[in-house]
Amino acid sequence: MKKVIMSILMIGVLLGMTGCIVRDDTTKYKRETRKISEEIVGLEIEDISSDIQILSEDIEDVLIEYTDSVDEQLYTIEVDNKILKVAKKKTTVNNEESNVIIKLPSKIYSLISVITTNGDVELNKIKSTVYRCSTENGDIRGILEGKIGRAHV
Repeated sequence: MKKVIMSILMIGVLLGMTGCIVRDDTTKYKRETRKISEEIVGLEIEDISSDIQILSEDIEDVLIEYTDSVDEQLYTIEVDNKILKVAKKKTTVNNEESNVIIKLPSKIYSLISVITTNGDVELNKIKSTVYRCSTENGDIRGILEGKIGRAHV
């Protein structure tokens, strides 16, 4: 009898624990584009679970395409000492399009730093004197000119 009661209690505890799992699947997302007109000499990106694509184009302003939550801002985007800093503070769940695309004016940058935990990093025609790229689960690809440094987390 004790075994039956213990089994019932264990099943109740397990069912109760499954109700404690926090899910983000009801959050609605929207695709955003942000234009940065300030002059930048470098780029630092810290992201969670997103593919990052950085392109060099014949444009004057920086363009950033990303997916944000309708309910709360997931990204902070700022320019500090001419360094464009893009940081994602929370991961997204059940979001089909969570990639980040950054289009930079064609020139040589002092720093390109990209850190993501679970995504690919792709650099297309980007020129920098220093690159720092890191991903835990993904690929890093592109044709680079300059020095390769280590990302410090």
